[in-house]
Amino acid sequence: DAELQFVSVERLMAAYDPALCFLPDRPMVAANTRTSMGARSSVAVEFKNYSARYNLDDHDDKRALHNVSITVNAGEHVGIVGRTGSGKSTLVLSLFRAIEPDFGSDILIDNKSIYAQDIQELRSSIGVIPQDAFLFTASIRKNIDPLGVHSDDRIWMAVEECSLMSFVDNQPLKLDTVISHEQVSGGVRQLIGISRVLLDMPGLVVMDEATAMLDEHTEAAVMQIVKTKIAPRATIITVAHKIGAIMLGGVERVYVLERGRVVEEGCPAVLLADQSSQFAQLARSATP
Repeated sequence: DAELQFVSVERLMAAYDPALCFLPDRPMVAANTRTSMGARSSVAVEFKNYSARYNLDDHDDKRALHNVSITVNAGEHVGIVGRTGSGKSTLVLSLFRAIEPDFGSDILIDNKSIYAQDIQELRSSIGVIPQDAFLFTASIRKNIDPLGVHSDDRIWMAVEECSLMSFVDNQPLKLDTVISHEQVSGGVRQLIGISRVLLDMPGLVVMDEATAMLDEHTEAAVMQIVKTKIAPRATIITVAHKIGAIMLGGVERVYVLERGRVVEEGCPAVLLADQSSQFAQLARSATP
C-alpha cells in the first residue's frame, strides 16, 4: 500500500521544474494580499483557437485539443461536457498552464494572456473543486484554510455557507478536531473543498468532475450550494460527464467536446429538448 501511495510522489518528481518552485522569499500568495470573502470580481475567460498536445513530437492529428474556441463571460456559469477522451481534462490542465499550447493558441482571462502572467499568481487566482477533494490528516481548520491566513470568523462563515455547521459542531474540538481523508464521507470532503473556495472566493472557479463520485442526493445538495453561494460571486466552468451536474448547477451555456473539438454549444435545456443534439445523445447514453 505504501508503494502504491508513492506513485503520486514519483509523478511529481518526474514533472519537477526548479524554475516553478516556490521561493522562500516569495510565497505562493502572501497573507497580506488575500482578499476577504466575496471581494474579488468575476472574470471573463476565452480560449482562442486553442490547440495542444502532450507530446510535442506528435503529429497534428494526435492533438488532444484542436482549434478550440470557447468564450465565458464574466459571472457566467458554463459547462464543458463530453465522453471519456473528448478533451475535457486537457482543457482544465491548459487553463493552469500544465501543458503548453501550439503556436498561435491562447487563453485570455479578462483579455490578458495567461502566458504573460506569473504562473504562481495565475494558479492561485483560480479556485478548483476537484472530483475528490483531498483532506490532510490535520485539524478541520487546517483543511479548510491550509495556508493559515484567514481568521476563525471567516472560516466559520465558510463552514456555515457550505452546510458543514452540524458536522463541525458534532466534533469534540470543533475546528481543532483532527480528521483524515478516509475518516469522512465523500460528500463531506466535497463540502470542505467548496469551503476552501468560498474562503478565498476567486474570480474564476473550475469544477472538475466535482460530483462524479457522489450519489444523486448529495450531488443535488452540492450543486445547490454552488448555485446559490458561488455562482453569484464568480465565473464558473463546470467540467462533467454527468448531465445532472449541468442541469442541477444552473449552467447557462454548455459546450460539447468530441475528440478534442467543440462540436456543439448552446443552452442546456434547449439542447436537451432537441433529440438530435449531441448533448441529448450524451444524456440518453448516461440514462440506465
